[in-house]
Amino acid sequence: MMTTEFLLSAVKSKLCIDSDYRLAKALEINKNTVSAYRHRNINLGEHASTMVARLLNVPLHPIYVAMMVERAQNDASRFAWMQIYEMVGGPEVEEFIRKTCFRWERAVA
Repeated sequence: MMTTEFLLSAVKSKLCIDSDYRLAKALEINKNTVSAYRHRNINLGEHASTMVARLLNVPLHPIYVAMMVERAQNDASRFAWMQIYEMVGGPEVEEFIRKTCFRWERAVA
């Protein structure tokens, strides 16, 4: 499942970014917003999701739906969003990201 943390890490890995400051610049958002994503359980908003999709060269809709899964307030809602995630190709997009964005980390490990 694509999470906010997974997507932020993928962008950092793909762009060879080593700081949240540089990540914020790449996403065209405030560094405090990146910190909130990482430490306060806040999900990517529309602008950040759009930037992530562009930077990772993936469709936007699976990322939007993944954020809805994270935001779900109860199991029924989470289940419904997970079904939509599957329908819009979320698992395939996640696998593409794993293969293309984290390839350098696997080669070093």
